[in-house]
Amino acid sequence: MNKKLIIKSIIHLASFLAFSMLITSVHAAGFVFENQQVYEKSLASYITNDWVELDTNEAKKLSLLGIAIETNNDSKVLLGTSSQFIFVLCLNGNFNVNDEEVIAGELFLTGHDGFSSFRIVAYDAERLQNSLRLGGRDDLAVMLDPIIISQNRLKFWGLLRTSYFNVATPVIPQIEKIRKTYLNQVDILAARRNGQNHDEIKLNVIDGFVKAVQSKNNTSVSAYLNPQYFIENSKASKIQEWKVMRHDFSTTLVNDLDLTGATVEKSNVKNEFFIKTNINNYRLKTSLYDTAVFIDSITEE
Repeated sequence: MNKKLIIKSIIHLASFLAFSMLITSVHAAGFVFENQQVYEKSLASYITNDWVELDTNEAKKLSLLGIAIETNNDSKVLLGTSSQFIFVLCLNGNFNVNDEEVIAGELFLTGHDGFSSFRIVAYDAERLQNSLRLGGRDDLAVMLDPIIISQNRLKFWGLLRTSYFNVATPVIPQIEKIRKTYLNQVDILAARRNGQNHDEIKLNVIDGFVKAVQSKNNTSVSAYLNPQYFIENSKASKIQEWKVMRHDFSTTLVNDLDLTGATVEKSNVKNEFFIKTNINNYRLKTSLYDTAVFIDSITEE
């Protein structure tokens, strides 16, 4: 059953983020209350660009991109992604993620692929509190007071130290902003999270691409196309420019391709597949670009 849940608020983040494995530096800018009811399967589309605060009175159990989250009434949960990671952060209380307990002051961290390992690590509550207050969220910031006291004690005794491993910004902010435009597309994230190895991910991408063409979903078709060619033929700093180029190309593909009744067969050539339809046959190639699998080309046989 595709149950509904409540997004209590959406946290819009500034372009610069530094989220350390042990110590966190997060600069949040602007918060918009939504109290918006969404389908559980749609939640992933929200966290690709923003952090999401869940209403845990409504969402006791949910599954997000293959991550099973179980909360209680005292849980205060923030969800988010970067170009490399998916994280579930505990501000208050505790919750379970994939049968592992996460307590206040910790976050659950995993990668974009379904076979990625996960870690439960601490974050810098004091820096996060400052950022939340700057963003006008004193209601969340005050929850961090007891965590700050505990972390300061641990740091005094040398049991907790600052780490400069960035979770929310694994690369410099300017590059992170560009990478998120194609690595954090919900179609690509879902294909990766639902694959237990690279071959499964390739098939997920192809299956998603075929279904998107069949349903004439230009946005999804665009997400599956290798962004490299469009970025190289535009000014990389002008993200909107190459995104428009890729979307326009996807529109042409949708209009030109008829994949009715399509079946997919693997070729003997690496990263090459055959798509057979009721009318035409196609040769499709995939490629790995910046950690993710994309559609590289499709030609009629």
